[in-house]
Amino acid sequence: MHEAFKVVVQERGVEELRLEANGLRVLLVPDASVPVVAACVVYHVGSRNEAVGHTGSTHLLEHLMFKGSKKFDPAQGRPIARVLERVGASFNATTWFDRTNYYETLPPEHLELALELEADRMRGALLREADLASEMTVVRNEFERGENDPFDVLLKESFAVAFREHPYHHPTIGWKSDIEATSIERLRAFYDTFYYPDNASLVLVGAFDRAEALALVARHFGPLPRASRPAPPVVTREPRQEGERRFVVRRSGEVGWVVVSWRVPEAAHADTHALAVLADALGGGVTARLHQRLVETGLCLDAQALAWQLRDPGLFQVFATLNPPTGHAKVERIIRAELAKVVAKGLRKTEVERARAQVEAQTAFLRDSPAQVAAGLTEAISAADWRFYLDYPGRIQAVTRDDVQRVAAATFVDDSVSVGYFIPKNGGGAAAQARPAPPALAPRPCHWRSEISARVVQAELPGGGRVLLLPRRTNTTVHLHGSLLAGHGLVEPEAWTAASLVPDMLERGTARHSRLDLARIIEDRGIDLDVSGDGFNPLEVFCGARCLSHHLPLVLDLLAEMLQRPSFPAEELEKLRTLRLGELAQAQEDTFHRAFEAFTRLTYPPGHPYHRRPLAERRSGLERATRDELVAVHGRLYGPASLVLALVGDFDPRQVIKRLEGLLQQGEAGCAEIPAVARRAPEDVAPDEARETVPDKPNLDVLLGHPGGLRRGDDDFFAAALGNAVLGQSTLSSRLGMRLRDREGLTYGVISRFFGAALLDGPWAATFSVAPNNLARAVAAAREEIARFVTEGPSEQELADERAAMAGSYRVGLATPGGQARELARLTRHALPVEEMDRIPERILATGRAEVAAAVRRHIVPERLCLAVAGGLVANPTAGG
Repeated sequence: MHEAFKVVVQERGVEELRLEANGLRVLLVPDASVPVVAACVVYHVGSRNEAVGHTGSTHLLEHLMFKGSKKFDPAQGRPIARVLERVGASFNATTWFDRTNYYETLPPEHLELALELEADRMRGALLREADLASEMTVVRNEFERGENDPFDVLLKESFAVAFREHPYHHPTIGWKSDIEATSIERLRAFYDTFYYPDNASLVLVGAFDRAEALALVARHFGPLPRASRPAPPVVTREPRQEGERRFVVRRSGEVGWVVVSWRVPEAAHADTHALAVLADALGGGVTARLHQRLVETGLCLDAQALAWQLRDPGLFQVFATLNPPTGHAKVERIIRAELAKVVAKGLRKTEVERARAQVEAQTAFLRDSPAQVAAGLTEAISAADWRFYLDYPGRIQAVTRDDVQRVAAATFVDDSVSVGYFIPKNGGGAAAQARPAPPALAPRPCHWRSEISARVVQAELPGGGRVLLLPRRTNTTVHLHGSLLAGHGLVEPEAWTAASLVPDMLERGTARHSRLDLARIIEDRGIDLDVSGDGFNPLEVFCGARCLSHHLPLVLDLLAEMLQRPSFPAEELEKLRTLRLGELAQAQEDTFHRAFEAFTRLTYPPGHPYHRRPLAERRSGLERATRDELVAVHGRLYGPASLVLALVGDFDPRQVIKRLEGLLQQGEAGCAEIPAVARRAPEDVAPDEARETVPDKPNLDVLLGHPGGLRRGDDDFFAAALGNAVLGQSTLSSRLGMRLRDREGLTYGVISRFFGAALLDGPWAATFSVAPNNLARAVAAAREEIARFVTEGPSEQELADERAAMAGSYRVGLATPGGQARELARLTRHALPVEEMDRIPERILATGRAEVAAAVRRHIVPERLCLAVAGGLVANPTAGG
């Protein structure tokens, strides 16, 4: 035991200690079975600690904490993001009502780096005026992005209406005028009030040696002082609401929204768990009450219930996305009527049991990796206490029908309700008529071998498919990931709509079960099971599942049934058609969606799998699609020949193989070979541009790129990926990020990537969001930076950093069972041996500068860049560029 610490308690795998010198609370959760460690510092300060006129200070300070500290100063060659990325760390920070947290997940040999960084910026943040000036535009851009999203707008307004006195009234990001008036002096005062070790908790989860970890914590955090005075408490309490409150937001849009909110107790209250069960029963899946009443009937595109768990009393909310031309008042009446039924008669026994099972399973899934455990503990610390996290499953299981009915009666009171409507100006939802009204430690490169492949069991399945099995006994869960060659790119363009509908229809009825039967079986047990397409992978359809291990046989039975014996009920096809038409209308509000689709039409010809058809053509395809067309596509593509399944978790491989052999049919059906599709290189397009005007969107989404010509199996895949990483993979440390965000403060986020780059080559593009008045400058700066990089290539230091980062991040990606399952399936699909899991970090580290420079010149051609912009356009995107 290290003498600097006092052990407070050891309970159920968690050890709490206190650093005696300054009061820092430390939680240790060792897990030697994973190849990473998660470190998280949570400060007990959030937007609830802000004063009127200074909202957004917590969030702005979070941004500035990445701009530099005494030991991690960009001016000294040690920018925080760069130092972390070069060891492959996954990292970020978030601000919420009750807390601010900073976290890193990284290989265990780099734990000291995370601790040194967090200790240094706890009391050594630089907080410079120049950094605030550059970051102010970034935060404004983030604010405007939120204003683009009806859900975010309604969330912000609903809290502001429900809370008039308590600081939950104002959003975490702050009010715009307060953000713009923030001074560096105010942020320094805020920092000097709350950023001390005795107002923080450090959580370590994963592979670490206890004695070594405590010695490192003492070394880096021990010298920090306590706060000279306690952090000021939040004393404001919201008085009882004494009447219904309403608000309306009218903006340009395609679909309407309704939110209905009620006040609920704080997270530590005994009613919290019954409210969580109630929220799941109302909105947790196909069998949920609101889904059945609103979505299955075609009135809404989506309905969800949220029971916020906050340190002070919060809200229970129901959000519904309307399917035009459904009226707002009608949806509100249905929501309130359903909740009145719960008050009067309670939930059925089966509903309570189903909700408890779902919450139990979701809780287990969220404990599958160190990062998830650390996040769960920090949320519990901020809302109540870390034991809240440990107690949660048991308390959920103890919830009864009587508990739910009692809390429903106490919650759903008309005088405490707040109702909000989002009414689109230009159609999509009937107007409401009734009551109108969110240089110290030198990082070491990763030389680790995963040694996973030796534990993988492989087998051939009936009909030609393959299964890969990796037993993992650290949690009682199983993760499954698989794919079929069944995407729309495998059929002629006139059958694209049918091919895109088939995956969704597989869960809408089989030869043995109706859609509702399937949903009940799955949701009663907390199973996640789905089959879906991927817009960036036009050749594959993916299947995925998560379950508690004792439900695995049932999951395999259901998956085989869905893939092999769907019934394609005519009434379900009509429901899906209605839903898809509504979603198509809603997508017209999404500025990135609009920009990306316009970009694909600039860069790929009609008929190419990456070409996105115009709105009218897609709508017509949905309106005309027939059941016979879907049956034909299924019979042609959904055989066993191309099936790949990967399972990771708590199971016996022999039993899994035996069950699959009994379930899967023999035969030749399915797409046994990947069809030949001609590559499309940058030189195959002429520079062009497209502008999509989306009214009332104060933020633009921009794509600048061309066809990428890169596939996963190419010899230069890693070289091209490394080059792109230097140019634009990270907003915080890439060349594009340093130019557009750090130096010029033009955007909240900019990245570049190869979209797809799997069995087919997809586009390469730089993407960023920007205010309309900054568009010309941002486009010109991006073009200039891309051209410079292609000419110069990466420096040796940049490449060394990215090699270490990519090798390390690959390792971090294999820390979860879901990540392992996805990688096993991906390697097998690309005809690569599973031993690649152990070799890829070394292949990355061995890639030279000449290889990278050549790959960059091959796949990124500045003279061929096409530009697509979507949003409230007020500027010429070519001006100055």
